[in-house]
Amino acid sequence: MEEKQAFYKTPYDYIIAAVALAMVVYQAASTQISLVSPPEHWNIHLAFSLILGMLVAARNIHGWKRAGALILLGLSVLGTGYVFLFFQELDSIFDYPNTTQFVIGVILIVVVLEATRRIYGWVLPILAIVAMAYAFFGNSLPGPFQTASLKPGMIISRLSVGISGIYGVVLGISANYIFLFIVFGALLQIAGASNFFLQVGRAFGRRLKGGPALAAVFCSLLMGMVTGGPTANVAVVGTFTIPLMKRIGYKPYQAAAIEAAASTGGAIMPPVMGAVAFVMAGFTGIPYVRIAAVAVIPALLYYFSAALYVQFQAMKLNVLSVEEKPDKREMVLSAPIFFVPLVFLTVLLIMGKTPMYAIFWTLLATVAIGCLRRKTRPSLKAWITAFAQGAIGGAHVGIICALIGLIVTPITMTGLGIKLPGIVESWSQGSLTVALIITMLVSLLLGTGLPTTATYVLVAIITAPVLQKMGVSTLQAHFFSFYFACMSFVTPPEAMAALVASKIANASFWRTGWEACLVALGGFLVPFLTIWAPVTLLEPQSIATGIVDMVVIIALFVSIQVVICGYYLSSITKAERFTLAGVSLAFILFFIYRNPVYGIIGGAGFVATTLGQVRKRWAVPVFGTQEQPINFG
Repeated sequence: MEEKQAFYKTPYDYIIAAVALAMVVYQAASTQISLVSPPEHWNIHLAFSLILGMLVAARNIHGWKRAGALILLGLSVLGTGYVFLFFQELDSIFDYPNTTQFVIGVILIVVVLEATRRIYGWVLPILAIVAMAYAFFGNSLPGPFQTASLKPGMIISRLSVGISGIYGVVLGISANYIFLFIVFGALLQIAGASNFFLQVGRAFGRRLKGGPALAAVFCSLLMGMVTGGPTANVAVVGTFTIPLMKRIGYKPYQAAAIEAAASTGGAIMPPVMGAVAFVMAGFTGIPYVRIAAVAVIPALLYYFSAALYVQFQAMKLNVLSVEEKPDKREMVLSAPIFFVPLVFLTVLLIMGKTPMYAIFWTLLATVAIGCLRRKTRPSLKAWITAFAQGAIGGAHVGIICALIGLIVTPITMTGLGIKLPGIVESWSQGSLTVALIITMLVSLLLGTGLPTTATYVLVAIITAPVLQKMGVSTLQAHFFSFYFACMSFVTPPEAMAALVASKIANASFWRTGWEACLVALGGFLVPFLTIWAPVTLLEPQSIATGIVDMVVIIALFVSIQVVICGYYLSSITKAERFTLAGVSLAFILFFIYRNPVYGIIGGAGFVATTLGQVRKRWAVPVFGTQEQPINFG
C-alpha cells in the first residue's frame, strides 16, 4: 500500500476522499447484494481504480504533467463508461469489433498501460507491450515461438472490449478479494494496532542479545498476518524498530535489511497472506483452510532463518541491551484491536463463509472495536483518511491486475502457454532441479515491484504449469512460484521493501538490498524445500522421514547463517566456516538426491563443529579431554 499522504490540503484531497469512500461503499455493498453481473462489476471496479489512480497522480504533479493525468482520467471515464453502457453488445462481439469498439479497446489498453507506469514504473508496462507485440508479430518468429497469424481486430477484442484480457479473471480477483483486504489493513493501523506492536516489540526478546532486532522480526510477523504487504509492513513497523536497532549497535544497512526481510515474510504468513490464500484457493481448487494450514511451516522456517541471522549478528557485534519496559496495561488494552478482527476473520473463513462475506463483517468489527476505547478512538476525519488510503492502495492493485490481463492473454491466445512447459523441460534436459532454478529466475523477474497478490497471479499463471508438467503437485508448484515472487521485495534492483527500509534507516539502498537477501536466505531455500521435503507442506512420505527432514532443515539453516555471519556460539575460524559451508552443501545434496550418505556426512560435520563451539563458548571438556580452557578475550 502507498505511504500515507497529508490529506485535506488541496481541493483534490476532498475529491479523492469522496471518490475513495464511494468506492469502498460500492465494494462493500457488492459483497452482500448482487448488483450487476460479474464482468460488469469488474468494469465498475476498474473505473473507480483508474479515476482514483489518476486523481492521486494529478494531486502530486503540476503543469502539463497534471493536464496529462486529467486527460487520462477523462479517457478512463470514456472507456469504462462505454463498456458499462454497451456491455451486452460487447459481450457478444467475439473477434470482430467495429471501428468504435476498436478505438475504445485501444484507449483502454493505453490508459491501463500509462496508469501502471505512473504508479509502478516501466518494468511491467514494457513486459505487457512485449507480450502484445508477440501476439501481433509472433507469426514472423522462427522455431517453437512462431504463432499463427492473428488479425488486429481479434487481438484488440481479446485484450479489452471483448470482455477478456483487461476484463479477465485477474481483475475479478482484485474486485472480489483484494480491494477490501487492503482497506482492512489500513483500518487496522488507524484503529491502534500499531501501538500493540510497539509494546510487543519492547517486551519480546528482552532477555536475548538480539532482543530489539528479534522484536522487529516478531512484530513484522504479526503485522504480516493481516496485511501481507511488505512495503506497508516496513512503513508501519520499521518506524520504531529500525531506529531502535541502530541505537543498540546494528549498522544502518543491517537494521534496514532485517526489517525489510522480516516484513517480506509477512506476505507468506497465514491466515491472509496478502489475500493470496483466497486467490490460490480459487486457482487450484484446494480449500482455503488447507492452504492456510500448509503455509504455516514454510512461514515459520522463513522467520526462524531470519531470527538466526539476527541472533548471530547481535552476538558478533556485541550489541547493547535495551531495557525499555513495555507498558503491560497498554499492551493488554490494545491487544483486542489486533486479535479480535483477526480471530473474527479466521473463524468466519473456517466456518465456510466466503472471503467476501467474511471481510465485510470483519471491516465492521474493526471499526467497532476501534471505537470502544476512548483513549485511542480515531476521529471521524482519521477514519475517513484510513478508508481513503486503503481505497487508494486497492485501486492501484486493481490497475495492475488489469494490466496483468494484457500479459496473460497473449500468452494463452498465441499458444505460448502450452509451449512454455515443453520449452523449459527441453532447456533443463529433464532435470527438475534445473527447471526449478529457471522457474525461480522467472518468478523473481516477474515479481519485480508488484504488490503481493498481483505478483502471485502473474507468476502462477506463467510458471506453475511448467512445474506441474515436470511432475510437481499443484500445491507445490503454486507455493514455489509464489514464494519466489515474494522474494523480489528484497532482491535488487527493485527490492521495494528494502528501498523503504533504507530510507527510514538513512542507509545505502544497494547495501541494504543485498544484506536483506542474506537475512531472507530462508525465503530462497524454503521454496525448494517444499519440493524436496514435502513435510514442509504437511505431506511427509512417512512420520520418520518427516522428522528426519525437519531436523536436517533446521541444521541446514543454522549452518548457512553461521557461514554468512561468521559467528556461532563464538567467533568461528576459517576451517569451521569452510566445514559448515560443506555441511550446507551436503544437506542440500541430501534433499536433491535423497541419498542418506550426504545426510550422514553433513550431520557429522555439523555435530563436530557444534561441539567445538560449545567448548569454545563455555570452555568445557569435550569427549573427556582435559586441555586448559582457551581464553578468547
